[in-house]
Amino acid sequence: RSKRGQIRKGPVAPPRLRSGAHPGVRRAVRCGRVDPYGFQMKLVHSTTIQVMKEDCLSVAKRCSENACLLVMGREHGPLAEHKKGQSHIVMSNTTFQDVVELSMDPEDRHRPAPRVGGYYAPDVLVRYDCYGRHAKRPFKVSMFYAYAARMPSSKRHVDGSLVSEADLEAEMVRKVHGVLRNMRLHGRTELVLGAWGCGHRGVPCHISAQAFKVALSSTEFAGAFSRITFAISGLRCEEAFDAFKDAFSGTPL
Repeated sequence: RSKRGQIRKGPVAPPRLRSGAHPGVRRAVRCGRVDPYGFQMKLVHSTTIQVMKEDCLSVAKRCSENACLLVMGREHGPLAEHKKGQSHIVMSNTTFQDVVELSMDPEDRHRPAPRVGGYYAPDVLVRYDCYGRHAKRPFKVSMFYAYAARMPSSKRHVDGSLVSEADLEAEMVRKVHGVLRNMRLHGRTELVLGAWGCGHRGVPCHISAQAFKVALSSTEFAGAFSRITFAISGLRCEEAFDAFKDAFSGTPL
């Protein structure tokens, strides 16, 4: 069995393309912190926000070519094994890991993901749906891989002090800003997000929802995105759906 954080080996069901099978693919890039004032982007007039009980690939299929999907990953990096959640759906049914692996030098494949930022992969091919069935119409979508904050099982910091909701929300806000800045930097205006951190990472649903609301309500992202969809499925689906619905109900952006 694979150990925690180990690079995945062997075939994944359903079978995926190997990197050599598509040499013309655009390369993924590792992204760190972005200076929010270091670039100028064209702004749109308004942002439509939707919260849906649906997996991320089903939502992405209906999006425009200017969309970007958040892959909610692990700190071990995009080539580590992902057994749960929507990240497992992405890894099993798309060429995301192939695109990233093709873009990495061998010595970089064991590097952890950036704490703020992540990996941007353009034109990822979606060949299967969330159930592993061949897609009637395969499509491509850009993706951004990042990992959320984690609620310690003891609910204490390493120094023994209690983890407050304010601390956790502040860290999530920093991480959300990192994701949105990188998506914006790459010219993406339609986003497929989700209940980031609310699964096995243990972030309370209302904290994740509030972090996205705080970031998206800031002047930095005013008019930056045309449509944002939170695709909610899997573990704690009902709780997460209600939390995000409550957070964005009637929110003008």
